[in-house]
This record gives sequence, structure tokens and C-alpha cells, in this order.
Amino acid sequence: MKKPLRKYFVTGLLIWVPLAITAWVLSLIVRTMDQSLLLLPHAIQPEQLLGVYIPGIGAVLTLAVVLLTGVVTANIIGQRLVRFWEALLSRIPVVKSIYYSVKQVSDTLFSGSGEAFRKVLLVHYPHPEAWSVAFQTGTPSRHISDLLADEYVSVFIPTAPSPVNGFFFFVKKSETIELDISVDDALKYIVSMGVVPPVQRYPSLVGRAQNE
Repeated sequence: MKKPLRKYFVTGLLIWVPLAITAWVLSLIVRTMDQSLLLLPHAIQPEQLLGVYIPGIGAVLTLAVVLLTGVVTANIIGQRLVRFWEALLSRIPVVKSIYYSVKQVSDTLFSGSGEAFRKVLLVHYPHPEAWSVAFQTGTPSRHISDLLADEYVSVFIPTAPSPVNGFFFFVKKSETIELDISVDDALKYIVSMGVVPPVQRYPSLVGRAQNE
């Protein structure tokens, strides 16, 4: 009797745990985006006008502002406004450093022409006999590559199960293996700590890793 009960309990957990975590993450995102309502004057905030808090209004407002910003800056006048705004920020010492650092990272990550997080690699870490999944973030800058004898790439090695943390290294390109899997599949693989493998298998890559 104990085994069937345990089986049913585990089956129930497998159904509810992913749903609960998904709901929690979505709730966290919505509550965070709802904070944008605080930028509105107190008298016209939806909670004051309607008399009740409706979750998600701030998320809709945030998405609308982002979309509208993209539409406005897509034309010549909008681009001039952006250049004026950036020129203004460049005159503020501390703000300039923070803004341009964040802008450079976001331009690299979200630009379709950028190489950051476009390639999934296998690299030796934390010792020569181990392999870790990593994301190629680019190549070393000129003043660093001039100091290195071989060709190197810059990689981010995420930790499991939280891929937002990790380590940044320069590794020899010849000692990496490029995986033919998407970044999404690689993230699922890392978050699940190897329980959810990529959709396709690559025996040739495994054989190459073993030979090396």
C-alpha cells in the first residue's frame, strides 16, 4: 500500500511543482513590472481610479512604453532625440560610466548582429579532465589578444541550477567544442542539472571529447 501511495504522491508533485514555480516566476515578473505604475501621478494611478488593485496593468503599461519607444526611435526625429539624450548623459560623470557600460552590454546581447550568447561550447572546467557547458560571449579585446600567443575566445560558464551566476574566462579556441544546440536548450540542460538533455544527441562530439 505504501508504494502506490508514494507513486501517486510523486506523480502529483511532478504535476504541481513545475506549475507552482512557473506561477511564482510569472507573479514575480508581473509584480516587478507593476512598479512602473508608481511613476504615474498618485491621482491617476489605476488603483486610485478603480479602487482596487488589478495585477498586470503595470506590465501592460511597461510593454506599451517599450513598444512605443521602439516606434518613436525608429524614425529620424526619434534618433535625434536619442542622440541628444545620450549627449546630455555623457556630461554627467558617474551616470555616463554606468549608462554606457550597460548600453554596450545590452547592445551586444540584443543586437542580431552580435556574437554574444549565440554559440554553446564545451570547455575544460574546473580541471583538464572535466567539461562544462559555456556560452561564447565574444573575443578578447585587442590589447588582451596581443598578449596571448594563441587564438582565444571569451566564455561565460554558468552555474547550475541558477545560470544567472557563473564565471568569465578566456580559453583557447582550439580547446573548445562548439555544440550544435540552441541557447534555450543549453539553458534547460543547465537549470535541470543535466536531467533534461538537448533534443538531439551528438555522438561525434562526445567521441571527440573522449579522444581529447
